[in-house]
Amino acid sequence: MAKKQVVLLNFNYSRKQWVNLLKPIFTEEFEIHWISKVSPKEENSPLIKGHTFHYWDSYSNGFEVIDSISPQAVIFMDISSGLSISLNYAAKKRGIKTLYLQHGIFNEYADYMLLENLQKQNKNLLDKDSAKSKFSTFHFLKKTLGFEGLLYNLQTIIYLLIARKRSYRKAAKLIKDKNRIPSYYLCYSLKNAQIHVQLDGEGVKDKVKIVGNPELEQFFEKSHNTLNLQNKFQNFCLLIDQPLSGGDLGESFITREKHIQLYIALAEKAKSAGMKLVVKLHPGNFKEDWHPVHDNIIWIREEYSIIELIKEAKICFGVYSAATILCFLSKPTVLIKFFDLKRFSYIEENNLAQVVTFEELLNDELLLPKLNSQNAFEVSSKVLQDYGWYGNPIYNQTLRKSLISDITDKL
Repeated sequence: MAKKQVVLLNFNYSRKQWVNLLKPIFTEEFEIHWISKVSPKEENSPLIKGHTFHYWDSYSNGFEVIDSISPQAVIFMDISSGLSISLNYAAKKRGIKTLYLQHGIFNEYADYMLLENLQKQNKNLLDKDSAKSKFSTFHFLKKTLGFEGLLYNLQTIIYLLIARKRSYRKAAKLIKDKNRIPSYYLCYSLKNAQIHVQLDGEGVKDKVKIVGNPELEQFFEKSHNTLNLQNKFQNFCLLIDQPLSGGDLGESFITREKHIQLYIALAEKAKSAGMKLVVKLHPGNFKEDWHPVHDNIIWIREEYSIIELIKEAKICFGVYSAATILCFLSKPTVLIKFFDLKRFSYIEENNLAQVVTFEELLNDELLLPKLNSQNAFEVSSKVLQDYGWYGNPIYNQTLRKSLISDITDKL
């Protein structure tokens, strides 16, 4: 029997959607290890049977993690914190391949900066009383680099100081820290890889490998079974919600009052068309209790197949969620524009959805798209490729190949 390939995942496993990205390697060929949380006390998700889970507080530096697990590859969700940088540094020093795997749809740098500025403006809305861990990320990094390493890697220290004061994207833009750079970036498409080039420089282009979009592959699967949601909800519009005004992600881009206005305005619009409004809450808001009571709103506070919800809905609404891309493919879609993201310009230029401002929605200027069995908008092959669909499924095979064999330009 062939020896198993040991893979270490520095990936958040608190959401099913994130875990699903890695399912192609959950086979007997691979021995899977995870490290994400500081200690077992932080666990709030069921652990995956047959996988091994590690915690940062069991180690004093990145080399201890690597040497005790001996992985052939490390897959990162991102490389922005002192801990992930320590692990990337140690792995590469040991000659181990490190991979930055995309999750969700990436924005351009300008869009991220706009959202971060909104976050700062609304920082008074966030809960400041959360307990801080006593675990020292900087001490862990210092132990990883060593005294001599600190002198030769001052850019890492400067990067982390700016990241703490501003944001990690702003820091990455200002400081080109080689210790943040993985062996390869695994991205859905070249368009989605642009953020890496914008942050880490033109030199990383050769490190970008295209793996395709797993959600689009799942969407186009012919074997999908429907959930018969209309039998439960009857005719409905779907709002794919986001943690715009608070939640366990700590994001807050608009006031809670404005968020409630959005729900009610869409509920009334749906009601006037003889439909219910089904709101698929973001997982970060499942436990929130401030959502309004309305006779035309059905709240979904649990994991549901977003694909099946979209397939059963008559009309889809969203703000800037990556999941709205799936809506463009099959249903008339309306996006509510609270802020001027470049993503909206791309959507309007390619005629993917109707985009209205929040003010237009409140002033009843939104006309619901005509209902039909097909999407009201045409999605070109170029747009599909921009989002990571190339006419056939490649995600499973390319992710596995990136681990089983050496990565080449043929990947």
